[in-house]
Amino acid sequence: MKLGISNGPVTNTTVTPWGLSWDELCKTLQSPEMGLKDGSYFTVCTFSGDHRSGGNIIYPLQGFVLDGDSTIAIDTGELREGAPPPEYVHEALVELDINHLIYTSHSHGTKGSRYRVFVPVEIATTEEHAACVDWMIDQLHQKQVMIANVTENSTISQGWYLPRITSESAPFGFHEYSESEIPLCAAEPLDWHREQQKELQMLMPEPSGVPRELDPSKPIDKFCMDQGIDYVVELLQEHGYVYRHTSNINGHKSYHLMAPNSSSGSAGVNVYLGRDNGKVLVCSHHGEHCAIKAATHG
Repeated sequence: MKLGISNGPVTNTTVTPWGLSWDELCKTLQSPEMGLKDGSYFTVCTFSGDHRSGGNIIYPLQGFVLDGDSTIAIDTGELREGAPPPEYVHEALVELDINHLIYTSHSHGTKGSRYRVFVPVEIATTEEHAACVDWMIDQLHQKQVMIANVTENSTISQGWYLPRITSESAPFGFHEYSESEIPLCAAEPLDWHREQQKELQMLMPEPSGVPRELDPSKPIDKFCMDQGIDYVVELLQEHGYVYRHTSNINGHKSYHLMAPNSSSGSAGVNVYLGRDNGKVLVCSHHGEHCAIKAATHG
């Protein structure tokens, strides 16, 4: 595979091609150096110039990285410092038969679990990269491993520090799996991602032409002003809906939940704000949606 490598620090954007085998990559990422956090880093791509930039990425990419930094509380949807234990991610990916490696980062152990997950897959476009990241997060959430999706995951030119530790006694962990008979192909995440985008488009009503302010004299508007989207999400959770992840709809944070007794196991319920007026809207693609009526109209 061909990645990018820089001597660092992070302000040094000079990146050169780094050709190596899977075994060589594993050997590098399981051998931390001791010192400060800022140092050598790698990228999942090479660049047409000498410097790391989103404008000169060379495709195909050789994989993607998930930054294990924080956890989504499954009961409230709140972000909590520290990612789920790396062992949980490793076990879930082994069950899914997805080749990967995981190595802990410089702050691991001081602020909870902190690590990077590298998944090898050939990625030909920006869309495929976004699809792979979102699909992998969803797969982990379905395994109840609630790692949060962070901005760095979606930045293709992101530099990822090689492993470093603060001292010889500092905790360090490494996990690797490369026994999948069928390596991950970007086509499956891409199909999933496009289907998700279709659902999101269905949620977006046509603009009415003239956005209006909420009117507190109207019951629904007053409810939206007084309670807001978080209240609706909590209400659904009280009725057995399970929070899975967030996304962006109409320029605002939206919530995806799974209905109680869902046969598909997917997060088919979307709670979001209307495009024109900020009303809290709930849309279900589940057949099991009776509790929505009880929660939102009760």
